[in-house]
Amino acid sequence: MTTSTNPTQPTRYLLDTGVLVRLSDPSDPRHTAAKETLRSIIANGDDVCITPQTLHEWLAVVTRPITARGLGWTSKRAVKQVRLYRAGFALLLDTAANLDQWERLVETYKVSGKPSHDSRFVAAMKVHNLTHLLTFNPSDFTRYEKGEGITVIEPTGARTAGTT
Repeated sequence: MTTSTNPTQPTRYLLDTGVLVRLSDPSDPRHTAAKETLRSIIANGDDVCITPQTLHEWLAVVTRPITARGLGWTSKRAVKQVRLYRAGFALLLDTAANLDQWERLVETYKVSGKPSHDSRFVAAMKVHNLTHLLTFNPSDFTRYEKGEGITVIEPTGARTAGTT
């Protein structure tokens, strides 16, 4: 996966929460797609970024009971993994500008309900000048592609892994 157009300036990818969840669950059919796509991005010299929201959402999923579609992890195990993700990926911190961008996106795209979470990722991308988003849910972000200049990428092999 080569996306950098300037060899001196790497492409910066924001990870959607679902990519981290699949990366954390070797039994998930999309685990390999997440792992191999991230390996390819890193091998290409590109940057992988996360936000506090990515980590908050991820922790909520992995610490939920398995019977509630979580992974059943303990808080201790999850926090240990958060520290590894923070060490391995660039953490893009929230600022007042994130809130300003988010408000603009909500008004511009008439966002309401659950999609407001997705608009926060796009706001972070705008504030931190990212153009690429890695997600298993590309349809959640299509409204922003043209107007906000983002490129939505689904991990390689995601559709062939038996799930959508």
